[in-house]
Amino acid sequence: MRVEITLPKDRSTVGKLQAFDDTGQSALGPVNCLGRADSTDAKLHGNPQRDSLLSFGDTPTGRYRIHAGNQ
Repeated sequence: MRVEITLPKDRSTVGKLQAFDDTGQSALGPVNCLGRADSTDAKLHGNPQRDSLLSFGDTPTGRYRIHAGNQ
């Protein structure tokens, strides 16, 4: 499964989330999503600017690969 999330630079604007199965067929979406942290929670944890490089910040941009452990 592959999940794609496209987020705008302005995190107060919605982005899109879509999931694809192993054959590349759409399994979900696209659906609206936000990549913005909760401002109050971020402030309580020392990140009032919601810096994406710090805990409790906005969702960071980039590509991620997740490996499943032994099952």
